[in-house]
Amino acid sequence: MHNTTRAGPFRLVESDPLQCVGLIERLLMRVDLKTWAIALGVALLAGSGALYATRPASPSAAAGSTLVGRDQLSTQPPDPVTADEIGYEIPRDRIKAIDAPVLVTAAQAGYLPDQVPVLGVADDTEAKAYPVPLMSRVEIVNDSIGGRAIAVTW
Repeated sequence: MHNTTRAGPFRLVESDPLQCVGLIERLLMRVDLKTWAIALGVALLAGSGALYATRPASPSAAAGSTLVGRDQLSTQPPDPVTADEIGYEIPRDRIKAIDAPVLVTAAQAGYLPDQVPVLGVADDTEAKAYPVPLMSRVEIVNDSIGGRAIAVTW
């Protein structure tokens, strides 16, 4: 004789493990896919939050530094670069230098937004700025400042 208890529409049979498995399967079938997806998402978010909250402190945070993320100082020296690791996508001397640049004042350079980064060169008598987007294409400008020849490279 089976020992049975009645709970709602299902009958739990304690002595027969196969019927218990069937009961669990029927209960699981009642929950729709959307509910399972929501439950899984909540579980993943909770687990991610727990992992984030229990992560070890970064070296800079432990030392009381205000540097974070990529600004952290590395405790390891950089790996040396060998000549075999350097490759050229463009053959040498294919990008020509600007040898006689025509410069304009900042007021005349209205076509450049104020936020454009520049490479700046200055001495006691004058200052010049070379826009980084231009330098990314040209890579070298031969110029002079204060009567001295300079090479601006990027």
